[in-house]
Amino acid sequence: MRAGEPVRLSMNDARVSDGIRHAMRLHPQHLTLLPVNSSAGALLAALMVFHDDDQPSLGPGLRAVMDLLAIAVERAKLLSVLEFQATHDQLTQLPNRVLYHRRLEEALTRAVQSGGIVGLLSVDLNGFKRVNDRFGHSVGDALLAGIAKRLRDGLDLGDTAARLGGDEFALILTGVQSRFEIHDIALRVQQSIGAFKLDNGARVSASIGVALYPSDAISSDELYRVADAAMYLQKQT
Repeated sequence: MRAGEPVRLSMNDARVSDGIRHAMRLHPQHLTLLPVNSSAGALLAALMVFHDDDQPSLGPGLRAVMDLLAIAVERAKLLSVLEFQATHDQLTQLPNRVLYHRRLEEALTRAVQSGGIVGLLSVDLNGFKRVNDRFGHSVGDALLAGIAKRLRDGLDLGDTAARLGGDEFALILTGVQSRFEIHDIALRVQQSIGAFKLDNGARVSASIGVALYPSDAISSDELYRVADAAMYLQKQT
């Protein structure tokens, strides 16, 4: 298939699933997989053609279908790339502020319906400017990317780590059950960031503020303000 050649199978071939056999009420004898390639020749998809003859007829109608399928698949891939670029930070690959707002609103909507709790951590790095001044912005970027990976790898399923800009991050936690639990998570995040350093010794610490829905706030904006105020209070102590 990757060589650009059709793959012809008998319907009795072990590689043909029972689901495909049962779906074909006319009981064709053969199945041919036709490669659908991009304009550059890359394999995009495969078109299944069921037939009784030894070889399927590749007439102009079928070729037109394959061309339209190639255009549709390439368009879908392009839209997926554009959507990712519009909603994710280029350096860290974390959700950006746009997707952060969307995820937080979605989390709050689910919490309203289920009676659950949503935790928000406002994370700000301490000493990041000194790293940039001493080592240069490329090192600062590497540090941000490494910290972002730690944040992402430490998430539970359904939670979100986002870069809001500069050295500011936010974590949306949807599985927390209590204030004690979210403070414990904040402490572990703080320790994880403080323990991370590059080979040249560049490192930072973090100030983290915590807010809980619904005990601290019921709207996304107010929840962020509470978490952000708590973060700045910690930064000043």
